Amino acid sequence: MTAPRTLDPARLRRVFELERQGGCRNTAVIGGLDRFLVQLAEDGHLRDSPLAAAARQLPPGGYRSLSPDERERWVDAVLAALAGGAPRPASAAPKAPLARQRAARPSDPPPPPPPLGPASPLIDLPGVTRAVAARFEKLGVTTLGDAAFLFPRRFNDYTNLRRIAELEPSSALQTIVAEVLEAAEFKARGRLRGTRALVSDGSAALPVIWWNAPYVA
Repeated sequence: MTAPRTLDPARLRRVFELERQGGCRNTAVIGGLDRFLVQLAEDGHLRDSPLAAAARQLPPGGYRSLSPDERERWVDAVLAALAGGAPRPASAAPKAPLARQRAARPSDPPPPPPPLGPASPLIDLPGVTRAVAARFEKLGVTTLGDAAFLFPRRFNDYTNLRRIAELEPSSALQTIVAEVLEAAEFKARGRLRGTRALVSDGSAALPVIWWNAPYVA
């Protein structure tokens, strides 16, 4: 039987130190601590680790469902347990003998966090850092629902429909509806590639080029 891989205790402790320093906003690792704990359990890193007892103290909703004060207390308890010899979470079971630990089955991973909803804080979205959330907050966006209704300020009007023969040199947008007669990929200087096409709407033909988009062909 292959022994589970070991995890550097210093690196593990650093994750929870970053979470504590960041105000317990669930941003120390991408995807949040709940996903991090699940991955540790699947990789066998929770075996013989004081972190296993701490993970079992989390509610069904996981770390994400804790209040800010509860998150701080839980992270502090984890750091104390990882330091060795310090108190573990209040209801954690005493450490079993070494021989029993080796024979024990890996602890079950914590349940998945509750699904995100329109009222969920934007910071809970995987990949959204505190810096990104702060920039969105300046726009009045603090929840996922706010983000869903954040529309661009610039609007391009594509309703100015013209025939190809009627097109004029202008900075204003002009839209055509045409048939693609031919299209092929081309290579320019260096690694630059693109697509060159010929389109027509019956009034005239128009060559079209998509730079750096060979997949259009």
